[in-house]
Amino acid sequence: NNITRDTIELLLADASGKWIGKGFGAIKDNQIVIRKNLIFPLAGTYRFSIEQAMRSDYLKGIKDVGIKVEFAR
Repeated sequence: NNITRDTIELLLADASGKWIGKGFGAIKDNQIVIRKNLIFPLAGTYRFSIEQAMRSDYLKGIKDVGIKVEFAR
């Protein structure tokens, strides 16, 4: 029942409006490290949610968003 909230700024396009990331055409993959060396101290299931906080309700051109958690080696 622990909840942590964080607000981060992710730049998805440059000043001219060109999408940032790798890919071709309109499809781009933009992987951004948010927290390196983050520790999940409790055993169990963790839930993540993403909420955009821009002024407009709809981000034109964004079709999908995901989270990837990797274990440090």
